[in-house]
Amino acid sequence: MKHKTFSFLLALLMIMVANVASAYDVEIDGIYYNLDKTNGTAAVAYSRSYSGDVVIPQSIAIEDDTYSVTSIGGRAFEGCTGLTSVTIPNSVISIGGRAFEGCKGLTSVTIPNSVTYIGYGAFQNCTGLTSVTIPEGVTGYGRIGSDAFLGCTGLTAVHITDLAAWCGIYFNSAQDNPLYYAHHLYLNGQEIKDLVIPESVSGINYAAFYGCDGLSSVTFHDNVSYVNQSAFPSDTRIYVRRGSGTLLSLWSGGYIPYAIGKENTLEPPTVSVLSTTQTTATIKIGNRYNEYSYYYKEEEIKGDEYVVTGLEPEKSGSIGVSVYKKDEREKFGCYIEDEYQTQGINAAIIPEVTASSIRIKGSYTHGDAEVTGERIAISDRTIYNSQYIDGNEFSLTSLKPNSTYNYSYQVLVPVTTRTGSSTRTETKYFYSSGTITTESLTLETQQPKVISEGNVIVAAKSNLDDEEEKVGFQWRRQDWNDDFDSKEGGAYLYDGQMEGYIRSVNANYLWKFRPYYEANDGTRYYGEWKGMDPSDFSYFDPTVHTYNKIQVNGNTATVKGYAQRGTDNIVSQGFKYWVNASGVKGEAHYAPSVPRDAQTVEASGTVMEAELTALSYETTYHYVAFVTTSEGETFYGEEMSFTTGEDLTGVEEMTMDNGQWTMPAGIYDLSGRRLARMQRGLNIVRYPDGKVRKVMVK
Repeated sequence: MKHKTFSFLLALLMIMVANVASAYDVEIDGIYYNLDKTNGTAAVAYSRSYSGDVVIPQSIAIEDDTYSVTSIGGRAFEGCTGLTSVTIPNSVISIGGRAFEGCKGLTSVTIPNSVTYIGYGAFQNCTGLTSVTIPEGVTGYGRIGSDAFLGCTGLTAVHITDLAAWCGIYFNSAQDNPLYYAHHLYLNGQEIKDLVIPESVSGINYAAFYGCDGLSSVTFHDNVSYVNQSAFPSDTRIYVRRGSGTLLSLWSGGYIPYAIGKENTLEPPTVSVLSTTQTTATIKIGNRYNEYSYYYKEEEIKGDEYVVTGLEPEKSGSIGVSVYKKDEREKFGCYIEDEYQTQGINAAIIPEVTASSIRIKGSYTHGDAEVTGERIAISDRTIYNSQYIDGNEFSLTSLKPNSTYNYSYQVLVPVTTRTGSSTRTETKYFYSSGTITTESLTLETQQPKVISEGNVIVAAKSNLDDEEEKVGFQWRRQDWNDDFDSKEGGAYLYDGQMEGYIRSVNANYLWKFRPYYEANDGTRYYGEWKGMDPSDFSYFDPTVHTYNKIQVNGNTATVKGYAQRGTDNIVSQGFKYWVNASGVKGEAHYAPSVPRDAQTVEASGTVMEAELTALSYETTYHYVAFVTTSEGETFYGEEMSFTTGEDLTGVEEMTMDNGQWTMPAGIYDLSGRRLARMQRGLNIVRYPDGKVRKVMVK
């Protein structure tokens, strides 16, 4: 087994030696070459045997053929630590990748002007290299490969023969530049300390003079169109003429130069955002130079301040101003900018929550933004796709207490974006969303009011919504157990106070009662039982309340109140209303400032409703609910007020289209807020076909 293993290794070694032996085509005077017989060229090939001083010939002769040596192949001298110098002929045009990597004994190298390309890592880790000459042909993008001089820590000098060619070299990184280690640049043997950029140079590429610590000043001519970042050491003084195109290029590169012949710096102009609205930003140009022109996009800014329009609400970003040399916008320019944050639409909701209801009303701050609509929704938390309704109000009643619901309120704003010469308008949604939880239920049974024998007003304190209809009371005799069904009847609510009227119960027995509430899913909730003696009656006044729920439509208003009898029968009930209190109070129990000339409209029912018509437009009215008893006494509820709408008499809210009346699809004020009806002043009316009219209401 050992014999077989040895034989296998020996065979493998022979294959490897054969492969190495075939890595070149020919060896002449200790230098290995690969041949290109088609083009008649040769490339120096890899070998670990190179050492001492190597002189590469311009050409080699093989039998009757002559080959020009045009390149040093990739890794040709890699790892040849014994190599001390190399002479490269003018026939060589390229040095391959890693050609001299790790040649630590190499102290200097002169690259002839024929060379136009130095490959990646060509001299990487040549720590003994102290100087290098870069030919004028190695200029432009990608002509010196990445890491070409990485790790050449012994470099002290970089020699060049053409300053304009050096300015045109494009380094991928600062470490690719041999000046990163050498720090001193020599032009035809003279160190460059006070650099004057040649007239033929139109731009300075990235990191061109980075690390050149021997450089103390740079003077530019007027027409350098770009100076890239990190082209010069940070402490180098740069001089340029005020008003030149080069000054703009230097500002773009992040430099603050000095004026030629002066010791004052030429600080760049600035742009600052002074204020914003929802769609605009006011900017100011600071440190303005009259030699240049200033543009926001394609519009010239003539003064120091300028209003940028067409922005999106609640948007942050930057506003940029282009600074150009006048009449040479295509060549010289720089860009200045400042951050902005437009004001918000501030969509928010105002919630009203009880144990059985959620009411939300949306609000927003539109400022100068156009608002085309509002949408609002409430949903159970198990429903993810809320059903929106147009408008800014939404309510749910008959809910389960202590239950959580999702809400969402959206304000619709059209936003126009520009891309080149084209524009696109889309609707953006600014919203407020979250969760709301109904309150825990309170049903606190209160003492009954026996207003006459067998007739009892029962009551409970609650935190239910006043609009709930599935509320009431159950009652049964005290001596009945659960085998007997309770009787029940409905009740009414005002400000959480629940009242019901039980008539004609047998006064010979003691009774008990309790309140209940039924949610929309059929779940019932009960208060505690409380006893009542229907024979123990006392005198009680009627209960009267005025609901703060008013619907106003032009000069008509619908009002709502609550009336529950006391001991005495009610012979009249309804509402009294007036324009302004005249200072003369009515003579009645608990009367507010009701003037004697107040108008009266009667209404029926425990929860009563009445329509007040033929009112004056744009007028504030006061009103109260009232009841008058059989004893001639009048009792009042709370005083409320409302203001009628505008007089729209004579204003058409529809147009004739092909003989058919067309109702508007929406009415808006100038700020984009949707209106229920047209109001005094200018109205924006949209029709179903997309047409828009402006209607003036006087």
